[in-house]
Amino acid sequence: MEDEQFLTTREKIYILLRNTRRPLSVKDIIFALGLQTQDKHGIENHLYHIMKSSKRKGEKLVILPPVCRNCGYIFNKRSKTKNPSRCPKCGSYRIDGPWYKIEER
Repeated sequence: MEDEQFLTTREKIYILLRNTRRPLSVKDIIFALGLQTQDKHGIENHLYHIMKSSKRKGEKLVILPPVCRNCGYIFNKRSKTKNPSRCPKCGSYRIDGPWYKIEER
């Protein structure tokens, strides 16, 4: 493996998601890599590109759907890497997830 100090943020996220045992949220990724909490949208952008590039490697970015903390609504039909802003069922902004992990196809 290359020296970690020379890896890009996207490469670090890829390696983290590839080697994790449990799916990680954006907050988990930020904490594990020691990034700034303001980097949330940047992480979501990296996840989108990792989703695209992992297909070429014979892998898949698995996205476990977000869940509304208020009513329990599960965002099943969502393939975006971004967190939804609010629940379509109850209108709550209290959304957990999504969670990410890279698996072999």
